[in-house]
Amino acid sequence: FIYGLDRAAPLAFTCLQCGRCKSVCPMEIDIPEMILKLRKTLVESGYIPPPVVNVARSIEEYGNPYGVPEERGEQNRTQTL
Repeated sequence: FIYGLDRAAPLAFTCLQCGRCKSVCPMEIDIPEMILKLRKTLVESGYIPPPVVNVARSIEEYGNPYGVPEERGEQNRTQTL
């Protein structure tokens, strides 16, 4: 990487993997695959963005990425509109 992993990290973890960049690339470069490899390299180097860590912790603790107990979701599902 020209500028180092720290400068590449925001791009790697904001990419949605929609594939739009690949579909419009005139050189037919598989940019989504490159982004996935960059993410892997970053994680293997010990860099995980705080929001990603927070979502992972929430999934472990609550079973969902929203940071709310599962019971709260169940309560909302039983309410009628």
